[in-house]
Amino acid sequence: MIDSLEFTYYPSKYDVSKLKGRGHTYRVRISNYRIFYFVDFQNKEITVLYIRLRKKAYTKR
Repeated sequence: MIDSLEFTYYPSKYDVSKLKGRGHTYRVRISNYRIFYFVDFQNKEITVLYIRLRKKAYTKR
């Protein structure tokens, strides 16, 4: 999955959704894991923010 981000910020092969109220931040669901990443369109960069288990992905720290 991470390799596919090299070619597109929204890989259709995976369950990707934009997070509301978070600018250009996206979430990918893969099994029991969630990958959160930020897209900087101006600099053409993608930054993976974190990878977490589903049950811990949405809790505040």
